[in-house]
Amino acid sequence: MSDLTTACTTCNTVVDQIFNPTTGTRQDQVISGDVFFPDQCFVRDEIRFLNGGRLIFTPRPTRDNRDKLEYLDTYYVICRRLTIIGGFKAGDNPDTKFLRNNVITWKDRIQSAKAGNNFGSAAANGPSFNGAWNDQGQGNDGKDGGTGTPGAKGNPGANGRDAPKQVVVIALEVEVQPLSHLVIDWDGQDGGDGGRGQNGGKGGAAMNGRIGQSDTTWPGTGCDRQPGNGGNGGNGGDGGPGGDGGNGGRAGDIIVISAKEHITTGAFVNGSVDYVNDGGAPGKWGGSGTGGAGAPVGGFAGLPTSECSNASNGQAGVPGSPFPTPPLPVDIDPNRGAMGLPGNPGNSPSFQEIQAGTCADLLPLPMVFDATGLVPNHFCRGFSLPATGDASVTGQNFAQATGVTASLAGVTPSIKPLTSTDTQLDLHFQFAGNSGIGACNLVFTRDFGANQTLNNALTVGKFELLSVTPNNGNKGNAVSVTISGNCFDPTALIQQVLISGLSVNVLNVVVVDEHTVQCVFDIANLAASGARDVTVKTGLFVHTKIGGFTIN
Repeated sequence: MSDLTTACTTCNTVVDQIFNPTTGTRQDQVISGDVFFPDQCFVRDEIRFLNGGRLIFTPRPTRDNRDKLEYLDTYYVICRRLTIIGGFKAGDNPDTKFLRNNVITWKDRIQSAKAGNNFGSAAANGPSFNGAWNDQGQGNDGKDGGTGTPGAKGNPGANGRDAPKQVVVIALEVEVQPLSHLVIDWDGQDGGDGGRGQNGGKGGAAMNGRIGQSDTTWPGTGCDRQPGNGGNGGNGGDGGPGGDGGNGGRAGDIIVISAKEHITTGAFVNGSVDYVNDGGAPGKWGGSGTGGAGAPVGGFAGLPTSECSNASNGQAGVPGSPFPTPPLPVDIDPNRGAMGLPGNPGNSPSFQEIQAGTCADLLPLPMVFDATGLVPNHFCRGFSLPATGDASVTGQNFAQATGVTASLAGVTPSIKPLTSTDTQLDLHFQFAGNSGIGACNLVFTRDFGANQTLNNALTVGKFELLSVTPNNGNKGNAVSVTISGNCFDPTALIQQVLISGLSVNVLNVVVVDEHTVQCVFDIANLAASGARDVTVKTGLFVHTKIGGFTIN
């Protein structure tokens, strides 16, 4: 089953509601901001993207669980006319890829997946030993402070969501204003960035050294226990490595169905429309956490007492390490997380020529001709010479006209593409010297759909002299004559009547209208008797009636 047939089958109800000429109601849509659309078939007579409008398909509740939202596999955009005004190419603003762009896309695509959370607190601090010696055990030195706990690895960014399998855009006519663009973005969602690693814990405080004293429990006198050294400060814990970026989502496929001229050299392939389905971008790595601060000082040294007057003070402990440092920029951080993977691309955009059948037959809008018809609507050829002429017809929906033929043999019309518009067709005609004459129909072929006929659009005549009245005159007389015929041109620069032979002058030639020429035949006394040929010439046309006037 073709994509067009599938679209028509899937969207038949809404297409019939809008496009059916007997029951449908015309619906146009200007998209100048965000239009969120939860259904599968976006169908309009005309869709007009205006300076950054976005058509965004959204998920909808499932049948089994109204609280659960899901996307369908395929979405359809169907219109008779697609008009694009403003907007930018997809790569013109990569940091804000949808800002001021005219876009067809899906909701999760316009935001990245959830980034990994940063840790709200540092890792645990090392244990501290702040108390002084108060036992009678052995040893004089204070204990070192404990090392701070290393920070945990940063939380990973979420993987981007896969795009719906495909979007199908069906547009019979496409109009793109200069420097305007549309982006069809069916890419996977971008992966979330990794979170920053947890900061390391602080080093614990050291114990002070024992004060020197005599030990009365031992025999003897004097300083039985020397002053102890202070413990070293605890080292800070290392910062945790950064979280990994999430993977980009898989892209879907883009299918475009339109008239042949739009998918060969027209709007859909000439750069006016951009297609993005190369896979969602990977999430960026998270930076590492900061190392915890070491204990700022070691334990205090023990002091000698009066019993230990000859003893020296104990040594102070040293501070812990490392001290906290500002976090490094992520790009040069050796403990940053890993970059996510890009999403898988979709298939290359597919372009298909629209074909007759199913709902597609409802797409063409009838060409509407104004009551004035073709202007001018009457043309002449020579009696045996070719001729040309130009004319125009006004109305509606003429952009779909691709060609025109005439019902009379030897009459060849053509559309002037540089000056024709959707509301006016400018035509050029060529008339063979032996073309048919009389009423002529024009038959217009269209991008898609049945031909349309403008009946009796023009009449074709031939330049000819039919009669001279009176058709005779006497020698020595000036005879006023009326010449009847067809296609005489009162506006022509050249207007002549000629009579064969000698001694007859033609005076006061007046082309009254298309069918009548008046003049005077001044017949000299010396003119020879008998039949003379009469010739009429207006403009480029000329015709002779053999024996049209007799001299008595």
